[in-house]
Amino acid sequence: MRLLIGLGMSLIVAIGAYVSFASRPPPVFAETRITAEHFAVTGMTMAGERLVAVGELGHILLSDDQGKTWGEAQVKDSRGSALTQVVFFNDKEGVAVGHDAWALFTEDGGLNWRETLFDKDFSEPLLGVWGLAEGPVFAYGSFGRFFVSNDHGRTWEKREPGIGDAHIYAMNGAADGHLMMVGEHGLAFKSTDFGQTWQAIPEFYRGTMFGLIRLSAEEWIAYGLRGNIFRTTDFGATWTQIPTHLSIGLFGHAVLPDGRIMIVGQGGVMLESRDNGANFNVIQENKGNNLTAIVALPDGRLLTAGLGGIHNFDGGQQGEQK
Repeated sequence: MRLLIGLGMSLIVAIGAYVSFASRPPPVFAETRITAEHFAVTGMTMAGERLVAVGELGHILLSDDQGKTWGEAQVKDSRGSALTQVVFFNDKEGVAVGHDAWALFTEDGGLNWRETLFDKDFSEPLLGVWGLAEGPVFAYGSFGRFFVSNDHGRTWEKREPGIGDAHIYAMNGAADGHLMMVGEHGLAFKSTDFGQTWQAIPEFYRGTMFGLIRLSAEEWIAYGLRGNIFRTTDFGATWTQIPTHLSIGLFGHAVLPDGRIMIVGQGGVMLESRDNGANFNVIQENKGNNLTAIVALPDGRLLTAGLGGIHNFDGGQQGEQK
């Protein structure tokens, strides 16, 4: 009897050891899915009729039905770094940039992206990207880091525009070659030759500007910290401050087909101008989450995006995209 009990115990131990160390299939987890209403967005634009939004952990979301449903783009060998901004030059070719001096390129309307720039020795972010179909593309960011591409972002060349080590936050321009860029501590520069050379703009504000709106070769709007909005009608020679009665950051904008100018920012604030930027009125505030982008859709709706996801704007209420 003792022998049988001993053999039985030995068998139990052997089976337990086998089960403990034997290979087994991995557990099945629910699929992880990035949803538009919970995605922290830092940049959003249109690629033809497709919406493209970039943000946290290098994710890129796409919508082909004007924001009703969203899917995720494919990023080859993603580094997981946060993306900060995205631009398209036509309905196929676009560039997204982000932390770790990371730049991605697409040539199929945003469905697939591949890395074209990464600086392993420079961990600071690229903060923006700007370009047109008929000109060079500029990627810029912290500590004056500045890159130029002459092939829509397939290859890049490092440049020194002569601005020092200040952070560059925004750039804008048009096919006439008149460009402008702004950044921290009053940084403001302009170019008349599509960025080949840059000239300092006389200081009009000592704080930080996060955005630029080009209305014409001479008319521009700059906006940024503490609700500050400035307007020039002589390509930066002189500026007029536009009262907003706000003391919060302003981060993104859109110029609508009917000429209205919308600026969004901290706490879900939204401002509107109906007179080419001469005056701005607050039409939304105290919504909680910071807004970083606003896009006008072909059907007339507005989509806002920010740290609280992507939402409809219906004139005062933000409805979630399901």
